[in-house]
Amino acid sequence: MRVDETQPIRLAARLMVILALAVIGGLGVGLVLDTVLGSRPLATLCLSLVGILVGSAAVYRVVAAAFARLAQVESPPPSTTPRQEDE
Repeated sequence: MRVDETQPIRLAARLMVILALAVIGGLGVGLVLDTVLGSRPLATLCLSLVGILVGSAAVYRVVAAAFARLAQVESPPPSTTPRQEDE
């Protein structure tokens, strides 16, 4: 399996989008809740923190999967020749 030259750039872009969407999503929902409930800035701060945590967990999962794929590409195939036992 050959590693594509654009793969690191695509991975970095994917990580940025995941983290940005999580943080912006938490911030947006927090602002809406604060406006509706009149609790400014409590929900915004709490949900922004939740967005950061969720985004970080998602980034970790994507990076772990990328490292697993990389290890699979770089590891040599298992030997198919039978081992000879000492007599």
